[in-house]
Amino acid sequence: MLAMLSLSLTSCRESGCTDPNADNYSATADKNTECRYRNASNIDVSNVSTNKANGNPWDGSGDSPDLKINFGKSSSSGFDYSTNTADNATTATLTANTSVKFTNETWKYELVDVDVLGSEVIASGTFNPLQSTTSNVIEITSNGVTFKFKYTIQ
Repeated sequence: MLAMLSLSLTSCRESGCTDPNADNYSATADKNTECRYRNASNIDVSNVSTNKANGNPWDGSGDSPDLKINFGKSSSSGFDYSTNTADNATTATLTANTSVKFTNETWKYELVDVDVLGSEVIASGTFNPLQSTTSNVIEITSNGVTFKFKYTIQ
C-alpha cells in the first residue's frame, strides 16, 4: 500500500516555470520549462512641471528640465541603469542605455533634471515590475509625474 502511494505522488509532476523572476512563474511547478521574462523597452514620462515646487524654473534660462531616469533594484547601493536625456522637455520617451531584465523584487527610480553643475530630483519612488499585469506597461504616478515603464516578454 505504501509503495502505491509513493508512485502516485511522483507521477503528478507539473511542468511550468520555477523561476520567481519570470513572468510566467508557477508556485506549483516542479519541472522547469519555458520561462518568459519582462525586458524593459522604453519609459514614457509625462506631466512634468516646467517649474520647481518653489516656482523657479528648472534651468536658470527658463527652459524646461532636461529629463533623465535612473533606476534599478532597491537592494543595490546606487542605480543599476539610466536612460538617455531629453533636453527641455515636459514629456518624453526615454530608453535605457543597456538591456534590462526586470526581476520580482522592489525597484527604485528617480527622474532628474540633468544640468552641467549636477542633477536635481523631480520625482522618485519604488515599484515591483512583476506585480503589474496591464498590457506590458507598469504605470506609476509620483509627484504629479506619470511614468510608464514599458516592457516586452521574451
